[in-house]
Amino acid sequence: MRTLAQLALAGLGCLILDSSAHLLAQTPVEAGEQLFDANCAGCHGERISNPNNFFDLKQLGQDERARFDKSVREGKGQMPAWEGTFTNAEFDSLWVYIRSMAD
Repeated sequence: MRTLAQLALAGLGCLILDSSAHLLAQTPVEAGEQLFDANCAGCHGERISNPNNFFDLKQLGQDERARFDKSVREGKGQMPAWEGTFTNAEFDSLWVYIRSMAD
């Protein structure tokens, strides 16, 4: 019985390591999409479709990173502040994802 439990734990450990490796292997766009889907899509829509008439993130120009950072980090209107929730790398990934979806 003890051997079975050890095998189960070893298998679980391999599964966790495999999942972690997958996350590390994500491109910035994929990581940004995952963050967006989990935290932003409720208001800004799946794939930034903007169904709720919130600000259309696809309209942010490449030179508007400072505007994006200020709004997302500090919050604006109904959007909460995300400073302290996301790391700098996660803010970068969100920006890369949004820019990849720009019109």
